[in-house]
Amino acid sequence: MVVTYNPNLMLFEKCLASIREQVYKIIVVDNASKNIENIIALSRKYGCDFIENGFNAGVPYALKRGVEYSLRYAPTWILFLDQDSVVNDNAVAKVLKLYDTLPNYLKARIGILALGQREPYNLCKMREVIYYTFSGTLIKANIAMIIPFRINFFLDQADFDLYSRVREYGFKTILVECKLMDHRIGVPINMPVLFELKKLFVKILNEIHVSSLGNIMIPDEISKFINYENPQRFYYIVRNSLILLREKRKDVIAFIIDIFWTALAVLYVDGFKKLLHSFILGLVHGLSGKEGYLKIA
Repeated sequence: MVVTYNPNLMLFEKCLASIREQVYKIIVVDNASKNIENIIALSRKYGCDFIENGFNAGVPYALKRGVEYSLRYAPTWILFLDQDSVVNDNAVAKVLKLYDTLPNYLKARIGILALGQREPYNLCKMREVIYYTFSGTLIKANIAMIIPFRINFFLDQADFDLYSRVREYGFKTILVECKLMDHRIGVPINMPVLFELKKLFVKILNEIHVSSLGNIMIPDEISKFINYENPQRFYYIVRNSLILLREKRKDVIAFIIDIFWTALAVLYVDGFKKLLHSFILGLVHGLSGKEGYLKIA
């Protein structure tokens, strides 16, 4: 399942081409893209089913519609992908083959298999994680159909919410840790000093999390760049992260990582004034529980 919104057509086609032979059916859900005619043409080229929302409803709503639509195919697993994600050859089969080697009691407790993005490809290992991204989420269809999607989050942190709810339903998320796909988060900014600091920061916080809760909080698959999200996205990250923190669906460590590193990139690109505006607005709305789409100035 691929959600689109004004995609780079070259990357979108690479996404479709990479997954076409690995799944039974690709479902494309579009959120009112300006280049929708091109998206429809590429979807037809690769034999996809196409759903047009007609407005930018956000990623969680689009995924919800896609999951409901997929019922006609009676799927066992559903793979979520971003429009610019590219899946390695035989990655899905490789993940499911590893899953099949597990004892039945453990397979019954797994709700999500997350496709890793880390080298090497041939030496995969499996470990439990608490959070991951929507893109690369291979979720059991029966679980996807009962877990509510956080539609009012619109975009950021809706994946955190989904993963927390999967845990609440008693299921585990297992990261298949090897190079299975490429997925870009935000716009990469070359800041070597901050990259090394972030890598150390995540390692230390993960060790704290393992010692206290028995599993890693986030996979340490960090590119050699700091990922930049614009002030609009930063607002959603602050607001929705704070809401999840107050609901105890996100822990303090994850909250600190998301806010701190995104803020540094916004400060570097957009300056202190825009950073402060997005942060304060997100903080106020997060504390008041305000959700939904909001276009900030």
